[in-house]
Amino acid sequence: MKRSRMILIAVLAMLLVVMLCACNHDHQYVVITDEEATCTQPGKTHEECTVCGDWGEETEVPPLDHLYDKDADNKDVWDFDAEEHWHECTRCGEKQDKAGHTLSAQTDFVCSTCGYAIFEYEEMSDGYVLTKYNGADADVVIPQTYKQKKVVGIADDVFYQNATIKSISLSENINRIGRDAFYGMTSLNTVKAASLQAWLGIEFANYAANPMSKASEIYFDNAKQESSVVIPASVSEIKEYAFYGFGTITDITLHGGVTAIGYRAFEGAFKKDADITVNAESLQNWCAISFAANRSDVEGMRANPLSMGATLKIDGNAIEGRLDLGGIGKIGDYAFYGYDKITDVECAAEIGKYAFANCKVLISASVDAANIPDGLFAGCALLDSVTLSNATSIGASAFENCKALANITIPETVTEMGEKAFEGCEALSEVNGAEGLKKVGTSAFFGTGLFETAGENAFTLVYVGNVLVGAKGKLGSAQNEGDIEVRAGTVAIAGGALSNVENLTSVKLPESLKFIGKDAMRYTGIVTSKLASVELGGTLEIGEGAFAGSALARIQLTASLEKIGSGAFTGCTALKEVYVEGIEVLLGIEFADANANPLTLSKALYIGTYDPDATDKPTATTLITIPDGTTEIGAYAFSGLSGVSGVVLPTSLTKIGKGAFEGCSALRSVFYKGTTEEEYKTIKIEDGNIGGNTTSVYYFSAERPEQSVTNYWHFDNNVPTRWY
Repeated sequence: MKRSRMILIAVLAMLLVVMLCACNHDHQYVVITDEEATCTQPGKTHEECTVCGDWGEETEVPPLDHLYDKDADNKDVWDFDAEEHWHECTRCGEKQDKAGHTLSAQTDFVCSTCGYAIFEYEEMSDGYVLTKYNGADADVVIPQTYKQKKVVGIADDVFYQNATIKSISLSENINRIGRDAFYGMTSLNTVKAASLQAWLGIEFANYAANPMSKASEIYFDNAKQESSVVIPASVSEIKEYAFYGFGTITDITLHGGVTAIGYRAFEGAFKKDADITVNAESLQNWCAISFAANRSDVEGMRANPLSMGATLKIDGNAIEGRLDLGGIGKIGDYAFYGYDKITDVECAAEIGKYAFANCKVLISASVDAANIPDGLFAGCALLDSVTLSNATSIGASAFENCKALANITIPETVTEMGEKAFEGCEALSEVNGAEGLKKVGTSAFFGTGLFETAGENAFTLVYVGNVLVGAKGKLGSAQNEGDIEVRAGTVAIAGGALSNVENLTSVKLPESLKFIGKDAMRYTGIVTSKLASVELGGTLEIGEGAFAGSALARIQLTASLEKIGSGAFTGCTALKEVYVEGIEVLLGIEFADANANPLTLSKALYIGTYDPDATDKPTATTLITIPDGTTEIGAYAFSGLSGVSGVVLPTSLTKIGKGAFEGCSALRSVFYKGTTEEEYKTIKIEDGNIGGNTTSVYYFSAERPEQSVTNYWHFDNNVPTRWY
């Protein structure tokens, strides 16, 4: 009871204090928001004492009004889409002043109110190129001009995957269209061009730059293009992709002035299951056409409409059966590529590459030409009779995959044959003549009947003329059974000839040998090569990658060598010793690059002839003395020779080739036989210096110079020695 009275007294005391304060303190008001003002509606606030909670003055807040972004000129920024423009309040998002665009050719299809443009451009030296389309129309007409200049092109991806446009019209000013400009336009049905002549002046960057690849109808001069196409007399070139994907053409007429047809110009252009005709003024004109110039071989093949099943007609007569081109002076690349109407051909002319390749029914050919070009009859599977006259070379893949060709006579005038020249000629078991062959490319006769083996273990070297082209059968694995000797009189080893011969341990080459081809003994299919030694004989040239991957431990470079190809010894990790009879041997070799020089692997050079029976191990030279009278040290001559510490240069020297001493990390002293620095500086050094920063140049002095002069040398018992 006593406690309850005390609590009541305390409460009454507090109430008394509050009443006294309410009457006697200064109010401390803050503004309280009751309703937020908006852009269009007022708000309300009141004041409230933070001590006693007393309400003070109530106030109405006026509407805020709309707020818009401003441009550089402090004007309200317009928002827009393809249909209309408006101002959008940044506070409430309400759109005001909505209106449709005012667009016309007079304003370059730019809305004068908001600046919205249906088309966006980039200015070029010859006019404007369309870079973006912002519209939503089904029918689009590309403007002829912009800012009073011609619209000359359409950039990459402008209409990429646009599914709205159904038709598009191009003016005669358009001369180029970028990559994928019309890619994925699923609704595009109609293309309208000013004229066929204007259309053929357009450069299409790829197939999807041509709207024909999507449209099924095209109009030239407001007339629908039907199945026949007559190339205008003013047109000399049918550009790449010109009719790509059109799919309705049945015949084409070319005038004599057409000199070029571009890559894939007619791909997909012909009507399915129709008889397609190409009409030309003469065989002379047809053979003069350049197909897919500046494209790769494979791409070039896709320019000739004959390869797509078309029939060539001259004066209304189909070219079929026997084709006599004896009166034609020049037959261009791909001239009859893939033509399936000719069975026999005779020509005496300058002939382009792949001119008759892939002619599926061709069975005989007679060619009187100095050069049998690359791929001339490649893929002619029925060709079984070939007569060559006056040829001096046979190009790469010239007869590749002529599966029915059983025999051929190669004139003695032929000195070179390219890679894969007869590869895949399964029936070819007899090659006559060929006595003049000096170089044969990689895989020239692989896959032919020349390599049919008489027994599983019967190993035989296969020759064509005086060239070793390969081997058949299998070498034994016992000691010395992997040693082979190339027959006397052989002048060349074809590229890749011994590249996969298992158990090959050594090769002895005759003095008659001049050329070792690319990858001749590369062990591409063998995990570990066993080839340990090669006697080069009279070899003049070693081809690219010739011994790559072999187990060579040493090699004697002969005085006959003139040239070694790139990577000839790549991967020869066992190679430790390189022998030469004299330094002049290395000076006489043209190395394709640093990887052509075996010194980059061996790191050691031995002067003399390797003698397997010698009891004393030879010592690698540490001093290179360039013979007097030498005027030039060739590129990469001593590249990689890390064991050499000094080199003696004669006064006759005028040039040191690129990389001649590249990788000679121990080279410290250059002993120049001239007596002054001025003489030494007359030598042209393609790398700028010899060796690295630690290499010093010394000049010859027969007499001891003053002790303060330290950059001179002399001979001491025929050994270059620095004075002091």
